Amino acid sequence: MLSGHIAHPGPGKARTHWAMPNGAIDAARSTIVVLSPTMHDHSFLQPVFDALSAFNVVCIDLRGHGKTISESTPAYDFAVAAADVVFTMNALEISAAHFYAPGTSCYLTCIKIVTLFPSSVLTLTFAGTCTLFGEHTAVETFREIDQFTGDPQDGEEFTEGVMGLLYLSIPGWERTNPVKFDKMGSILARIYTPRNLLGAYQHTGPMRMPHGLTHAEVGAIKVPILWIHGEADMAHSPAALAETLAAFTGTKLDLHILPGAPHTVDLVCQDEVIRLLVPFLSQHSQLSPSQEPLAYSTTTALKTIARLTSSPSALHRDPTEPESYTFMSHEQEEISAGHIRYMTAKSEAFNMHLPACEIGYRFSRQGDV
Repeated sequence: MLSGHIAHPGPGKARTHWAMPNGAIDAARSTIVVLSPTMHDHSFLQPVFDALSAFNVVCIDLRGHGKTISESTPAYDFAVAAADVVFTMNALEISAAHFYAPGTSCYLTCIKIVTLFPSSVLTLTFAGTCTLFGEHTAVETFREIDQFTGDPQDGEEFTEGVMGLLYLSIPGWERTNPVKFDKMGSILARIYTPRNLLGAYQHTGPMRMPHGLTHAEVGAIKVPILWIHGEADMAHSPAALAETLAAFTGTKLDLHILPGAPHTVDLVCQDEVIRLLVPFLSQHSQLSPSQEPLAYSTTTALKTIARLTSSPSALHRDPTEPESYTFMSHEQEEISAGHIRYMTAKSEAFNMHLPACEIGYRFSRQGDV
């Protein structure tokens, strides 16, 4: 597998990790960019890579995911993540690609990519999404999990928080797939330990910020979209998605609500996702990338940000730095900076023993108690 890091200028000092699980790019084939799965990593997606053997596959880890290295910055949001991805593509000489977005962070990043850098996108596939307009379904549940993982009273409460994430993400796997259940639990425990609050903030912080998009902006998205969602998604029910789905008036959505499936359809229903994804990509494999130079795309992107955020000063930001593409206002960045200072101090002071963070901890066994 080919892999490496692309360094970006800016306060985040981001070094985005990329990998090509199916080998080097073949100019005769279409390319699909697979973003880091939310709350887990690319190792869970090998069956998807195998099914996409006819395509160039490029995996890109977002900040706080996989092997990407970065510092927490107040400006980080999904528009900055979008710039990270597009700049990485440019460094790899990929002018445009199909995108597969497993999970909410990937989905929201892709929405910003197609909004700011539309010529970089041929098609979009979403597996496990959230509302753009309206609040998600399980707000109180997530607040409780945040409390248990970020500020636990003891090791047992932290384990309870991780188990809550596991049950929301992969319900039933403690019985049907205990090995992967334990692997996912270990990943979540490492991400959400109070010793890694800043790392976890790069997962959850952007989701707490307004996305800054209007119905009209979403309606202007023209690329083909395959949308896969779980009928039993406890975080973002299909009913809660209705207004969001209706906003995509500029393209025909290929929508599939999978019966009985949870939020993590990319994991739990991987075979079904593959069955839908491969023919969708094949149907659109003849779409041609634009030859639009990146310099033009960055200028257009900053104009879009200036318009959507009512910030004319955005036009004068450094187009080479991913943080320049943030949608956050100065006031929002100040709030984020306060969170970062608080979490830095809290992580440095944390010294509680957490058994769930130990190598080999059996989360599947906890489910039997």
